[in-house]
Amino acid sequence: MSNPIRQWWTAPDHFEWLSSYLVTRGIQRPLSVFVGSSVLFLGFIEFLMMHSPSGPSGTAGQVGGIVIAVAASAVMAGRLVEHHPILAASKFLNAFGVITVIPLMCQALLQVLGPDALNSDTDELTGLLNRRGFQIRVSEFLVSPERPTGEHLVVAMVDLDRFKQVNDTLGHAEGDAALIAVAGGLETGMGPRSLVSRIGGEEFLIAALTGDDDATSIAEGLREAVLAGRYGLTASVGAVAVPLVDVVASRAAEQLEMLIRLADEAMYDAKRAGGNRVAFRSVIGEL
Repeated sequence: MSNPIRQWWTAPDHFEWLSSYLVTRGIQRPLSVFVGSSVLFLGFIEFLMMHSPSGPSGTAGQVGGIVIAVAASAVMAGRLVEHHPILAASKFLNAFGVITVIPLMCQALLQVLGPDALNSDTDELTGLLNRRGFQIRVSEFLVSPERPTGEHLVVAMVDLDRFKQVNDTLGHAEGDAALIAVAGGLETGMGPRSLVSRIGGEEFLIAALTGDDDATSIAEGLREAVLAGRYGLTASVGAVAVPLVDVVASRAAEQLEMLIRLADEAMYDAKRAGGNRVAFRSVIGEL
């Protein structure tokens, strides 16, 4: 096997992006059941054929039946070659394509799309998750049977105040550097029990776990993390908290969208109040 082919064949498949897609759409289990049932159905057909009254009986007879079927196929192929070589060649190519070419093409397609699908979850500038990646990761957590139901999930929206002035006075390159610095500060400040994403422009979306329903400390921590940066920026922060026990796995994606909307509305409340502050929304009547 030549080196390029070996590299292609042994490269990672990145099937996790496909699994993540199926999980977030809520169809992973139904699709798994469908595929498994299809395989069992096809196997059952062969089982019935091997054990039908008119079929071969006993282990030797069944093995002999398989050998005879293969031999008969070979004889038929030989006669086709003798009398209809073009038909024989087309039948061979058709079978070869179904058995080998199509699976190889599927494998090649996954190899090509896998890295792009993984990168499509990431913000190119900061290296944080983008909105899509954030929704996938949080949704996977919310539908997991191992999630800690005794805790609360806080979703926060962070929008940098008057960030356009940075681009206008210092230039876009320095503006990009400021965004990267803010991203690093938010990740460092939030710790391992959180997920930080940049969803566009100067907006960041965060999810964090906390032991109670008080989102104040997390929201204030985000505001202070931005303020402590070397660019002297401020931020408007909106946050909402929900008990994990109230999140229904079958409605996880819908409820997450609701939390993001509430956090966004609270962020605009903070911005209208002058910025550099936090605001909150309640999930009462929303779940």
